[in-house]
Amino acid sequence: MPNDALSELSGVLPGHAPSYPLEWSCSDAHTFTITIEGEDTAIKEILAYTPFEYVSNIYQISFSSLNEHTLALNDGGYLECAVTLPVRYKDICGGYIPYMYCTYIPAILAGREVYGYPKQHADITWIETSIAAASSVRKNGVELVKSSFVYDDTNDYYLKEVEEIEKINATRLLYKTVPSGFGGKPDIRQIILRDTGRKTLSESIGRAAVKLGVLKSDPIYRLGIKRILGAKFSVSKYGGGSKIERCTLITTL
Repeated sequence: MPNDALSELSGVLPGHAPSYPLEWSCSDAHTFTITIEGEDTAIKEILAYTPFEYVSNIYQISFSSLNEHTLALNDGGYLECAVTLPVRYKDICGGYIPYMYCTYIPAILAGREVYGYPKQHADITWIETSIAAASSVRKNGVELVKSSFVYDDTNDYYLKEVEEIEKINATRLLYKTVPSGFGGKPDIRQIILRDTGRKTLSESIGRAAVKLGVLKSDPIYRLGIKRILGAKFSVSKYGGGSKIERCTLITTL
């Protein structure tokens, strides 16, 4: 009898050879996160398609090299990029992700099917040195996001607003929906609160630049960039199943 987490009982397709395990972890995540003041109109339009309330026009874009991720051990990990908005559901605050791009198909399937992350496949580049890092996201021939980070521990523009947004976005508020095959309303609409149990091993502040490209199917550019409020590079580890992660079903709509 196969392990329940990998059997047809888990709901992962196909039942006889599941595409991914239900528990995973990453032991060496390298991430730089840029905090941006954007356009409140665009953020409110995105949230109009969710049960979440607007909190701020400050959002974050993170770029990650997820080394030794257990979903992709044979490939040494994968690359990812996410946009996170601070939101509220009733009295709960968290980070909602409306755009997320990934280079590895099993990670896309697991993120979408299990938790409702809107992961999409994209070509992502990653460069990391002892003094800087850079990443870009390309989809359908368009460079959606281009970014760079330079270490600068003398920089003093890491504003108070950044710390407030970081605190909210540290925990994810997810809106998981599963479309109906028969039209009409989704079969599943769940609000999930998730804490991956991330442990930061090191972090450094710096200066960053970011540019958003125009693609109608992914109008990330509408978020806008009024100014960059701060940037940080971190090395962390996270995940490891229910003993480390905290995942709560807030409600089913």
